[in-house]
Amino acid sequence: WYGPETFENDGNLELALQALAINLLNAELRFKRCESHDIGSHAYQEDSDVLAFIVPNLLQFVSSMFQLEVSNESEPTFFPLQCRVYWLTSSYYLWIGRCSNDAFISKDAEEFGLGCLKETIMFFSKCPQNEGVLIKTPHLVSIGRRGDHWSAISAEALSKYRDHLQSSSIVSRTRQRFQEIQSGVQGRPRLEDEETADIISADDKAKLASLGSELLERYNVNGYGDRSSDVLEELLNDFLMLHEDHLQAPDANTHSFPEHLFNWTRELHWGRIWTDIPSSEAASMINVSREGSRPSIIQVLASSLIASDESRWSSSLFLIFSKMVLTSLLSRAQIFRTDFEERQLKGIDEEMDTTKTCHVRRDQVMLLVVNFFIDKMADTIVSNNDAETHHVIEAFLVGEEFRSIIFSSLNRSSPQKDTINSSTLQLHLFRSFSRLLLVLREYPGLSMQSREKLESVYFVTLVKAMILQKKEFADLITSANDKRLKKWQAHIYTKAELIFSTANEIAELLSLNPS
Repeated sequence: WYGPETFENDGNLELALQALAINLLNAELRFKRCESHDIGSHAYQEDSDVLAFIVPNLLQFVSSMFQLEVSNESEPTFFPLQCRVYWLTSSYYLWIGRCSNDAFISKDAEEFGLGCLKETIMFFSKCPQNEGVLIKTPHLVSIGRRGDHWSAISAEALSKYRDHLQSSSIVSRTRQRFQEIQSGVQGRPRLEDEETADIISADDKAKLASLGSELLERYNVNGYGDRSSDVLEELLNDFLMLHEDHLQAPDANTHSFPEHLFNWTRELHWGRIWTDIPSSEAASMINVSREGSRPSIIQVLASSLIASDESRWSSSLFLIFSKMVLTSLLSRAQIFRTDFEERQLKGIDEEMDTTKTCHVRRDQVMLLVVNFFIDKMADTIVSNNDAETHHVIEAFLVGEEFRSIIFSSLNRSSPQKDTINSSTLQLHLFRSFSRLLLVLREYPGLSMQSREKLESVYFVTLVKAMILQKKEFADLITSANDKRLKKWQAHIYTKAELIFSTANEIAELLSLNPS
């Protein structure tokens, strides 16, 4: 904290405004930086600790200044500052509500954040001269923040944001109701030989079906446009907030191709997160009967749909998982664009960019998310085979979304420097996609026409990927790296494994269609 921490009635108003301005800017920039850090990291914890002290202090400081009659000369300075303080406080506590695994802390933080947002909007209406005021805040804009309310504060922008939050209150309610069902099932007497599915009553299933329907209506998987994009990003961000730490890529050389198509265990590969986001009835039953930390929205949605015994759960989940893949790929593209624009604005090259590490980490996380949900798509098909799923898959394979997913998944579209980590992740993603394609090609409900279309698109994309991989391999061979380093040798091996895997898939497709 810079300057006086309290403001007395007979204090120096000019000095108080200066202290308020500098500490507010400090808190705003720390909060923006804190949002970009990995939760639990040293940098995150340092900023989080400072914010826990400075945000309540700012609110108290402004509240003490309310007791004074601010002069007409100081009003144009004080009004934007007080609005920014309440807007920061609202954003901070709403963020705590999203991050916390404790349901009670989350609920209290969200209520307090919404209260501060309401106060901020009221400031504009209290004085007629402030109703149309636009407070510009370009320093608050960042990659992960979307909406006009970050670049400028106004009554209209904040009201629109408040309406969005109120419409999303269904998420908090369904999450709480799901936890109540978990608690009820967990506390129910159970015989030693009683199956998990048997202790979930018909009433529980009816409640779960209601939860699943409400969330499906919000995350309309068949919808398009800005609203669809916003709610799917909400779903993705919530997933990352609660599960990012569990997304770990194992050693690339666990199995050679094509062994990974057959000798591959999903649970061993992904760990607990695989059952946390169920794609089968067994995993769903475990989720409903296991009371734990705060569940993610997609965890509630998937568990509710499957456990409710709804006949359409597999087709709905397949589409949701595919939307998560596409949203993650679009998020990667946005990271690349923002990264390039920031470097252009700063006039620096990639090697001099101090934010590069953050962008690389974010890119790798998005690749892991894509990888995970592609595996989930495959498992959903394997776990259920009904007539509605046949129609959904047929329609999906002829759509543009499938083309986008297959091209982006098999081609290294990142402008970041190729490293052993990025190559390993790309190899895992290729293997996951080859498993999905194998499941789709062998799907009994798929028509011959759709299968031929699938193989045609797959073949063209593989050939393009092969051309790019050969070029990258040649560049790596002739690079100035020390060839004695194990890291460089591992990179070469991973690249060779990826080329071999791609060539193997091309050869198989050619053997099936020799003409």
